[in-house]
Amino acid sequence: ITEIHHTGNHEASQSLMELHYGGWVAPKIYYLGNAGVVDFGDVRIGGISGIFKKHDYNKGRHERPPYCPSSLRSVYHVRNVDAYRLKCFQQQNKINIMLSHDWPRGVYRYGDERGLMRKKPYFRNEIERNELGSPVNWELLTHIRPSWWFAAHLHVAFRADVPNHNTNSTNKEEKDESTLLNNNKEQKDTVMIEDVDVEGKKDPTTNITVSSSSIMTTDQSCDKVEDKIENNNVSSSPQINTEKMQEAHNDSDQNENKTEEINSTSVTEEQDKSGTQFRGIPSSSCATANNNNDLTAQMTRFLSLDKCMPRRQYLSVLHLPSSSENNRKLRYNLEWLTILKNTHHLTVNDKRTVYLPRETTTSTKEQMEALRNKLNNNLDIETLNPFVPTLPPHRLQNNNHRLPPPLPMMGNPQTDWMFNLLQIPHVLTVPCSSAVEKDKDEISLEEEDDNKTKSTTSTQSMVDENEIDLDDL
Repeated sequence: ITEIHHTGNHEASQSLMELHYGGWVAPKIYYLGNAGVVDFGDVRIGGISGIFKKHDYNKGRHERPPYCPSSLRSVYHVRNVDAYRLKCFQQQNKINIMLSHDWPRGVYRYGDERGLMRKKPYFRNEIERNELGSPVNWELLTHIRPSWWFAAHLHVAFRADVPNHNTNSTNKEEKDESTLLNNNKEQKDTVMIEDVDVEGKKDPTTNITVSSSSIMTTDQSCDKVEDKIENNNVSSSPQINTEKMQEAHNDSDQNENKTEEINSTSVTEEQDKSGTQFRGIPSSSCATANNNNDLTAQMTRFLSLDKCMPRRQYLSVLHLPSSSENNRKLRYNLEWLTILKNTHHLTVNDKRTVYLPRETTTSTKEQMEALRNKLNNNLDIETLNPFVPTLPPHRLQNNNHRLPPPLPMMGNPQTDWMFNLLQIPHVLTVPCSSAVEKDKDEISLEEEDDNKTKSTTSTQSMVDENEIDLDDL
């Protein structure tokens, strides 16, 4: 099983900064970097690491080991250049899944908001001030419009369905049907999706249906997997009164009243449980309906899970459709590699403010084809740039729980390989030294034994009978 991960605010920051453009942290465990996009079969996966803090967002990445108490925290704060790079990814090359640690700010408006505040009452003030979550992730959600968005950080299971029409803010007024209708009086019919606030339901978005896919989620006891949603398990189709809709187009004076009647469709029993109501609203064209054969393609489905603890909902299994059984390997995305190359000059290693271009950087087909030819059409990450251990594994000796001294910047051969491919210089990292490039199998066992002996002798010689070990307090 290949694992893809991003980081939050409890990580081994020094080791991960050596792979800030992505790389293997262990066999079969791939880190996306500060931001990244990779392909696995037909599924395109993107992610952004860290958490949002306004005072660090526009700064360069100035943190260097050994970290001080301030830089120990700011090193995992999101920077504007990482979000900018994701915005440069062309929308037609759809990212299917996005990963983040922070929730997108305001996503709770599209799920069981009351239930969330019952579970986490101390979120209430932030929710009422619309300050819970990351505004940057919300911008990315509305720009990228992925099919799925997975997040964590708040240690609570939560689901939401975010419609992919004009979601430029998180105010409930923008979700009001009358606002949508008044902005589209003269236009034709299509079907959009709007969330409905359902009172008295513990989780109105539990029953999620995805075309040609299913979701399996653990129950609170985490003893079994339930809530499996089979293919095309959608309740009866939305009921749209076409006669009244035709009358609305014919009679412009009464158009506003008629469209209100059109959208007063009843919610079926299953829709009432899921908290999602399907509405027919006017649209300038049917392009959206033609391009998206399924209503679920017009929304982003958000999922956050709880801590990995007993009686917590911490596991969800999602099955995504695939048109090919072959080539299910983790592969580089050529457009993302080109974006990294074209925006590398924006990487800053001090505290100065990073000013971004007003327009997103475009990756050309010629640039991507040049990279493909350079790689001989082989994009398999594990083959091209495999995991290389840079340090021997950490082992506790003599029940000594004290942390080792901080290490200097050491570099990583995976980063060296990528920089050589893209022909870009080191800015946040240093080239990997020859001593670090040694494979751990070449480390002499005799040297390791000598170090153990020296450490033991040195420790015994410095023992003071009156000394009090802080670990014993």
